[in-house]
Amino acid sequence: MTRQGLTLDAWSEVVEHVGTDDLLSLCLVSRVCKAVATRVLYRSIILKPGLYWPVETPIEQSQLSPSEQRGHWHLLSWLKSKEHQRLRNLVQEVTLLRPSSALVSLDEAFVNHLRQDDYFSKLLTSLPNLRRVTTDIPELQTDNVVRALCAHSNRPELHLKMHGYKERLLSTDSSPLRCISSLQVAGDPRSYPKDNGLLKFQNLVFSCPNLRSLSITVLDEYNGRMRRPRLVGIYLTFSLEGDEEFPPLEDLTLDGYVMKDGEASVWQDNVQWDKLSSLTVGPSPCWSVLPRFAGYATSLKTLRVFTYHGIIGGDEARIGLETLLGSFDGLEVLEVKGVICSVSAVGQHRGLSTLCLHEDEPQHDGEADERRTVLPAADMMYLDRQCPRLSSLGFDIQRGNGKLVSWSMDLHSARRDPF
Repeated sequence: MTRQGLTLDAWSEVVEHVGTDDLLSLCLVSRVCKAVATRVLYRSIILKPGLYWPVETPIEQSQLSPSEQRGHWHLLSWLKSKEHQRLRNLVQEVTLLRPSSALVSLDEAFVNHLRQDDYFSKLLTSLPNLRRVTTDIPELQTDNVVRALCAHSNRPELHLKMHGYKERLLSTDSSPLRCISSLQVAGDPRSYPKDNGLLKFQNLVFSCPNLRSLSITVLDEYNGRMRRPRLVGIYLTFSLEGDEEFPPLEDLTLDGYVMKDGEASVWQDNVQWDKLSSLTVGPSPCWSVLPRFAGYATSLKTLRVFTYHGIIGGDEARIGLETLLGSFDGLEVLEVKGVICSVSAVGQHRGLSTLCLHEDEPQHDGEADERRTVLPAADMMYLDRQCPRLSSLGFDIQRGNGKLVSWSMDLHSARRDPF
């Protein structure tokens, strides 16, 4: 027993279930907790290069006060210190993302410091037990970083997030990029017509033989009243020849990616469907992939389909979803928002443990009688019989003046009693 009354094994179990902020507070008041928590805190390093004040020009670390050098600068100084090899041995994951808030500026000096003399690559090489690196900062998504991870003895994975198709993409002319396991891109290819960014991204995808997670979002950032002229030579989807060898994708997200018939047949023939376990579609229209994946994506365990209420193509999304659901029966998680599909299609998946069926609330702009679709009691009873493993259920109810309206009381009773 320790002086605090707990063994080190007990403390080790405690720190595994405490949030990072609370864990840091515990370290301030308990030496035992600090000693045990160090391996947990350094297991996953998150560098947040943000400045919480307006900056007109980049500043160097030497210009910052001691208090301002805390955070990402202080953590970096500890990691690169020769005396702290024990801490470097603890690091398994490094995450370096730009600030999510527009009110927080990216610390350009910090990013430039990591780029100088290829320091970021050297830092990753110095972490012997590194397993995963995640970054969305283009300046750090370099060939040198990829080569360093590919040559790393522990074979860590690289997760790349790209904000737009104009960002510089990695060179794909050399050897395969085996360390990249996750790619995520979102942007409007039409905003930069000379770059053909989506085709470059396609080359990157097929240069990653170990890619398991792929997310493609094609946005339309045009807000004008006039129809935007059609631009010749702009690719909004992949341009496939038919002999492409798809990586072993396990998680696929398509948003606004309107797949044409010719491309769909290549996906049908070449995707390793037995590996694909998770599919997310929407909320921007791309519903044609749903029926085209029917009969192929039969190994799915998780399916998420999102739409916006009243969007053009809502019926297409519902019909496509029901077609896909009817082609297999192995789902465990189904989340549908914006459109309601038939419960008979849902009930075919008896192994469901998580189910969410949610239709957006109508705007009531001139259609006062329109109201959100809810499941009647009979449908709820049907789901109760067909999906005995449900442990999480989300569905819509109708309210009037803050109370359940009379026509939905039977639904409430059906939910309360059998489940």
